[in-house]
Amino acid sequence: MNEVESTKIWMANLLMDDPGFPDVLFQGSMKRVYTDHAEISQGFPYVLINLMSGIDRPGLGTVRIQTEAIYMVRVVEENAPSDDSRAIEGWFDDLLQHQVAQPAGDYVVTCRRIAPFSRAEYDASKARFFHSGGQYKVWCYKT
Repeated sequence: MNEVESTKIWMANLLMDDPGFPDVLFQGSMKRVYTDHAEISQGFPYVLINLMSGIDRPGLGTVRIQTEAIYMVRVVEENAPSDDSRAIEGWFDDLLQHQVAQPAGDYVVTCRRIAPFSRAEYDASKARFFHSGGQYKVWCYKT
């Protein structure tokens, strides 16, 4: 598995394995943290992690020694933002911001938020969804 996929899975597992995982993100025994796309049939709110962009740092010759990837991590709420969604955003921001030189499969990662994110979205039926979170830069290199 390449570093951007490995890192995305690491981020999701980090959130889902946290002892402080918010109760409001449970749907039965399932935790609503998704990568790439969400299962909205499982309910709201949920956390979504997407790769936005990145850059590879080459070493000598053609060897890639590090990837700097930017991920969007956000909580998605139906209707307007709630106290729950604000608490979820604070929870994952605090958790992700404190990751330095952490193992992620065959890689080592460090994570920092580089920009906040917040926006409303409307679907074809005019239902409102609110997204809030941030863009997180992850420095990743092979062990």
